[in-house]
Amino acid sequence: MFKSSWWGMCVLMAVPLLSACNQSHQNDATQVVAKVDGVEITVHQLNYLMAKLSAEGKTPNKKDVLDDLINQQLLINQAIKNKVDQDPNVLMQVEMSKRQIYSQDSIARIVKGVSAPELADVKKYYEQHAEQFSNRTKYKFHAFLFSNVKNFDSFSADLEKSTTIEQTQKVLADAAVKFDERDIEVSTELLPSEMLAQLTKMKVGDIKVIRTQAGYELDQLMSRQITPLDFAQSIDLIKSKIGAERVREKIDTELKDYRKQAKIEYVDSSATVGK
Repeated sequence: MFKSSWWGMCVLMAVPLLSACNQSHQNDATQVVAKVDGVEITVHQLNYLMAKLSAEGKTPNKKDVLDDLINQQLLINQAIKNKVDQDPNVLMQVEMSKRQIYSQDSIARIVKGVSAPELADVKKYYEQHAEQFSNRTKYKFHAFLFSNVKNFDSFSADLEKSTTIEQTQKVLADAAVKFDERDIEVSTELLPSEMLAQLTKMKVGDIKVIRTQAGYELDQLMSRQITPLDFAQSIDLIKSKIGAERVREKIDTELKDYRKQAKIEYVDSSATVGK
């Protein structure tokens, strides 16, 4: 028997509901399943959550879900008493959640008519992307991760000369850099084409430097091995790739049309400057 976590539900749903919690309801009495300090919880809310949980493969218990809604409303009522609905940060979260919901609904309507790829499309894709399938390659890297350092340029030349894990460890240690290590394995069928182009140029021992939000990641190539995927093994993955490409193209086309039809004005010029 599924018992939902009302804490998790509260966190996920409280923000969008804050904007509506003080509205008066005109629901028929038969549509109200509970009241919390006069605020009605309707059968529509209950049925919506029951259906959502069922779609996620869970087996919701109606009493448990109703108790979740009641607990949620108790927290919302407390938030209103604390004037959370007047907090600029909360109001912005509500507005951004609304924008997200509206835009996601528009996207769902746009891609509804996107056709699924035929077997001939899949076969053509397989033949045109041999590096991902018939010549699929598995790459193994040893990664070095460390925070931002001011002296990176002072030892970057030594990193370019390194061809082994031990040499890279010594370069970083000599530069007094504290680092973490991990092994990474990637397969070409899962990588974007621009990354594939970079990998094919790398030799064993080469290091790819990646800037991260936290600092740096150095991926040193340890080995590569060709492990082919035959056509039958590739069908489902290729279908998903083609489908994703068609969806992306459809959305891009529609957005271009929307932009042509809309009047767009950049009022604050500083907002158009990338940083």
